Amino acid sequence: MTTLSYTHTRNHLAKVLEQAEENHEAIIITRAGKNPSVIMSMEEFESLQETLHLLSSPQNALRMQKSLADYEAGNFVNGDLTETN
Repeated sequence: MTTLSYTHTRNHLAKVLEQAEENHEAIIITRAGKNPSVIMSMEEFESLQETLHLLSSPQNALRMQKSLADYEAGNFVNGDLTETN
């Protein structure tokens, strides 16, 4: 994760925004005497929000953990998704 000063960010805002978008990374912005803030692309923010929503239900979180464990253990079937009408 990149950390930049407020002054650098202000002077190079367009470049910093492009960096967040292109690298899919959150960028920490520091300010003297203040708490830091974060800049991230909308895509990354929405992904984070969706993950938080999915994990907000303990039952759903357990289901997702089991699915991940099954996948990592090789317990899955490859297949194509097909559309049925």
